[in-house]
Amino acid sequence: AASRDPQLFLHRVDDLLRRLDNISSASALMYADDPTLLASGADIHACAAAMQPALSLITTWAAEHKLKINGDKSEAALFYTSSHTRSDEDTVNLHLGSGNLRIQSRPVRLLGNTIDRLPNFGTHASTTAKQTMPRRYQLRVIAQARARASHHTMRSFLIGYVHIVLFHNGVAVIPCLAPTYLHHMEVRYRDSCKTSLGLSTSTEDTSVCLAANLPSLRKILWLHARTQYERYIRLHDHEDPRPLIYS
Repeated sequence: AASRDPQLFLHRVDDLLRRLDNISSASALMYADDPTLLASGADIHACAAAMQPALSLITTWAAEHKLKINGDKSEAALFYTSSHTRSDEDTVNLHLGSGNLRIQSRPVRLLGNTIDRLPNFGTHASTTAKQTMPRRYQLRVIAQARARASHHTMRSFLIGYVHIVLFHNGVAVIPCLAPTYLHHMEVRYRDSCKTSLGLSTSTEDTSVCLAANLPSLRKILWLHARTQYERYIRLHDHEDPRPLIYS
């Protein structure tokens, strides 16, 4: 059950979040009273294996507090960093409470689908995809000519973003995802070429770098969110902010 006051709810689940901090294979975030778990791996099976310890911990915590987990309100999504490494027929079940969460091996296209389920991001992504299409084709031509990028390499473009994490007296408050407030986009392909996607919204002082399939998405794709409402906040004893990168 959720509290009417998000801060009060987060205070009550403090023990759960601290336990999840001990799970090295997955990271936990809170959006109001909705917990989100993030894990990465080489394929769908590796991701499921990394996620399951955290889900088992949540099941145990709920049982200790005599809480019932509503599996119908839980969802699992899988994101691939390259379109040619997927297998649409792979499915894996995650175990949560007395039910299962099924994840399917289907990638999410850059800015074409709802990448995150926070409010307004789906609409924003669809609009942005239409705006960026001409420049994405332009980048494809430039990259093929100057960087000798093959058509296969340029099949999918990827997006990553940085969550700025603030620690405030052990209480997590006011999380909001930065991609909802994109101001400007710039595409880089190695160091050989780049092109601006020319996006703009009402929020300033944010920038994005998009890239084609390169070895490490974690190192090359960044979104720098500098405004107050574009920061994820998480329970911790330390007071200094630290960046956490998820891809």
